[in-house]
Amino acid sequence: MKEIRICWQPNVVHDHDYDDRLRHCGGWKTLDRELLRNMQVLRDAANQVYGAGSHWLETRSMTRGADRSADGPSQAPTATTPGDASEKPRDETAS
Repeated sequence: MKEIRICWQPNVVHDHDYDDRLRHCGGWKTLDRELLRNMQVLRDAANQVYGAGSHWLETRSMTRGADRSADGPSQAPTATTPGDASEKPRDETAS
């Protein structure tokens, strides 16, 4: 299984920035097709408001016993291509 979150450049300030752990990335969510579509729409809209490349999606593999905190990685996250509406979660570390 995979997880996904949205991240943004440090210079982007959202009205709802209230938790230091979430200052530059949202929390990890279990990835499914509907969530992926929703996150892509969110990312695309945010990039229109804040500028191209200001927001992107990251995915990671879920592992048993992984740190489930909002910012704790279970494995190194991989960024997906910003603005690519046809993107699928991918592991850029795979050869």
